Amino acid sequence: MKMKKIDPETWHKFRRHCMAQQQLAPSTIEETIRKLRYLEKREIDLMNLNPEDVYEFLAEKMDEGAEATALNHYVKALNRWTKFMGWDIKFKQYREYEKPIKIPTIEEVKAMADVFNKRNKEHRLKKMIIVALVKTGMRNNELCNLKKKHIDWIRKQIIVFGKGGGMKKPRIIPLDDNFLYGKTYPSLSNYINHWRYTPKYPYQNFLFINKNGKNITDSYVRKVVKEAGKSIGLDWIHPHSLRHFYATNLLRNGVNIRIVQKILGHADIKTTVRYLHVIDNDLQIAIENFEDPFLKKGLQRSLKHLNTLCKTLSVKIYGPARI
Repeated sequence: MKMKKIDPETWHKFRRHCMAQQQLAPSTIEETIRKLRYLEKREIDLMNLNPEDVYEFLAEKMDEGAEATALNHYVKALNRWTKFMGWDIKFKQYREYEKPIKIPTIEEVKAMADVFNKRNKEHRLKKMIIVALVKTGMRNNELCNLKKKHIDWIRKQIIVFGKGGGMKKPRIIPLDDNFLYGKTYPSLSNYINHWRYTPKYPYQNFLFINKNGKNITDSYVRKVVKEAGKSIGLDWIHPHSLRHFYATNLLRNGVNIRIVQKILGHADIKTTVRYLHVIDNDLQIAIENFEDPFLKKGLQRSLKHLNTLCKTLSVKIYGPARI
């Protein structure tokens, strides 16, 4: 029996179901559909789903080296589909193990931005993407959907609409003067006034515009960050690495973890707490590099001055009027 592919009308109904009943964010819905379409290409019949076919597909992905995180993307997509279809089928997610967070240094972040140093709109857009991710800690999708009207130039902050059950949760991110107004700095005002591509209708309100006159996409942001990273030898870098950099930078500068959670838009404080392990590593390094006075040579006082804390003050020079 030939497999029947899903028609556009069914995809439309699935989108509406995900949005209204499963309360998924638009980006999550599109990512789910991409995974399901891929499953169709791999001969998984979504209209007559056989769990054995799914498990065989997942086993093949394991043989190819896929990790639990990647497998769970398919599992979540399938569970959303079965819920839409009204089937009593639910696939169990694989256990994920948390990986150590890799964070670029200040020097590496600066070098990434400096990769795009040409005085043209393409390079200025790419540089601004790097700078904006570093200065705000925004997620990919949040950066792509940022609009000019979300910038409060007076209060020096932006309103970001993040993920959260399809109902976009707004949060405020404070900005500094350099990022907003700097003349010799990759600032928002410089970009908007001199280097922003002319937007086409209906993309006029989006802040970051590509050469086609549309707002930038998630894949474009990933491509820009990867390009910058590879240029300086950081093959592992990705957009979320710059979000990690922003978060740890706040914590290193003494910002309360609850405030960091709020700025980043973390629903669970446990997500933010992960960054404290990086700060703990900083503390260990600081202890190991502590300048130990007992290891310094030539600090033994001579017997003559053993009980002397400092040189005797000269009454002539440091009289009562001058002390």
